[in-house]
Amino acid sequence: MYIEQLVPTPKHAVGEKYDERVETARFLIDQGFAKAAARELPPVEVYWSVVQDEIRGTVCLVAKCNRDACGSYRFFGDPALLSQDCYRYHHGCLEPPTPPPANIVRAYEDSRLWCISDSAL
Repeated sequence: MYIEQLVPTPKHAVGEKYDERVETARFLIDQGFAKAAARELPPVEVYWSVVQDEIRGTVCLVAKCNRDACGSYRFFGDPALLSQDCYRYHHGCLEPPTPPPANIVRAYEDSRLWCISDSAL
């Protein structure tokens, strides 16, 4: 549980925010030594890239959010589907879904065409 220290202790100064075990945090809050604190999250940044999958060898679109709670997103489908809402990157940190930028979609289309024409040889 994330708490803010209200009384100085040997380990923590007043105003310090940190994670504590739930039982200990509840005890500190009940005794008036700490209060529950909200996490200050960094602004959302999504990093997009076009990579070739190591296992299958196919080109995929990859997205990763800079927040710890988020996972990554991998897309292997038709680039025309990327305009639909269901294929946007849905965050694990509860931010609204993020569509891929146009330059990344173009790079993905070009890479897929190159990969398909190369495998047809």
